[in-house]
Amino acid sequence: MAKALRRRPDFNAARERLAAQARKVDVARAAHWPTINLVGSYGYRGTAFAQVMDDRNPKHPTRRGPIYEDDGNIGVTLSLPLFEGGRLNAKVREELATLAAAQERLRKLNLQIRQEVESAVLDISSSSERIKALEKSLEAAKESLRVETLKYNLSAGTITDVLDAQAALLATETSYYRALADFRTALARLKLAVGGDLS
Repeated sequence: MAKALRRRPDFNAARERLAAQARKVDVARAAHWPTINLVGSYGYRGTAFAQVMDDRNPKHPTRRGPIYEDDGNIGVTLSLPLFEGGRLNAKVREELATLAAAQERLRKLNLQIRQEVESAVLDISSSSERIKALEKSLEAAKESLRVETLKYNLSAGTITDVLDAQAALLATETSYYRALADFRTALARLKLAVGGDLS
């Protein structure tokens, strides 16, 4: 199970979605807190033309080109969400509901993976036991065919008995190879359930 939960991409994706949703809940709760910002600006301030008084001719000031001065400020702002309480609380409740849904999806996926792994393991065990039992039946069917063929060759048995023994052997072989196929299928299902690829 630990290997399956570690390797399954669908479970890892659901776990990541749950972690992301938990962070969204934290962000929604943080909206209740005040925000502090450092603000500042810097630039030039100027006039297009300046008139300068000339000591030699006080009645006619002279005009000079633009004059620029450095201008800047810096400050701190504090924002309080005073009238946002209802909207912020609703957002927190919405994110909490989404978080609960993500937790439920992860729990269901965990149970589904557990069921898939346990079912595959039980199928492997069952198929393995069937193969062992059918191997003994196969040996018995081969021996029965050998005996019936020997009896027929010694004129002590009938061809019907030989054909019946061949039919029994064929049925046992069919069951044996079907059990082998079921065993391989169960192994593939287990590999897929624990997050491995089938290639």
